[in-house]
Amino acid sequence: MNQTPNLVADDIVVGEGVALDIPSAGIALRIGACLIDMLMSGIMMFAFVYLVLSSDVQWDFAIARVLIILTIFLGLVGFPVTVETLTHGKSIGRFIFGTRVVRDDQGPSGFQQALVRHLIGVVEIWGTSGVMAIISVLLSRKGRRLGDIAAGTLVIKERIPLKVNPPMPMPPHLQQWASSADVASLPPGLALAIRQFIGRRATFYGPARTQLASDLARQTAQYVYPLPDASVNPEDFLMAVTAERARRDGQRLARNRRLSERILASSKSAS
Repeated sequence: MNQTPNLVADDIVVGEGVALDIPSAGIALRIGACLIDMLMSGIMMFAFVYLVLSSDVQWDFAIARVLIILTIFLGLVGFPVTVETLTHGKSIGRFIFGTRVVRDDQGPSGFQQALVRHLIGVVEIWGTSGVMAIISVLLSRKGRRLGDIAAGTLVIKERIPLKVNPPMPMPPHLQQWASSADVASLPPGLALAIRQFIGRRATFYGPARTQLASDLARQTAQYVYPLPDASVNPEDFLMAVTAERARRDGQRLARNRRLSERILASSKSAS
């Protein structure tokens, strides 16, 4: 049984098996957000200690030590975990830099994920001044620090510019064949693999590019009749099939829209 080549290995695949090309947050965004969050935690701890010391209460040494430990814990773990849980992966720094923490399956981050991330972050970020976290982000394929790996989370960009892919061009020498051929709808996985391949084909090494094109063309041939001449380049064949399907789908949608407009106009005139 033929399988569609895995061209979406770098994408995020949600539970429904849909690949999402959502970029993870870069290290510059993460460092900026982290510095702001560390500053906010530091301000909170300083304010709490100031209120305790400026009060008229004479604190016992043991009680004062407990309060200091509690303050540090709340500042490093309690406060950021609470904010991240209530906002489902946001923080003051992430809000400013447009990032968010999500689960590996793109679901919202919860209390458990936030707690694991920040408990490890005490050592990874505060204990090493962020050096360990930066190294982990640089070495990770998806830019994850150790806390993200342990919690099963990922920091992604929320402010993604809208990018509309241009329509697939029709190879001129296949236009006449494509207009008369019976081109059925392709399975979503195969159609996605073809688009990913066409868009990234320049990054593939020669033999690998040829092999992928041939495999995709062989699977696509099951949905096309008659097939073009055997001398046609597999990449041109894939582009022609994709472009023709897009043209026919566009025509079908236009016909449905015109029909809906006529029905709506008729119903208004009848009333």
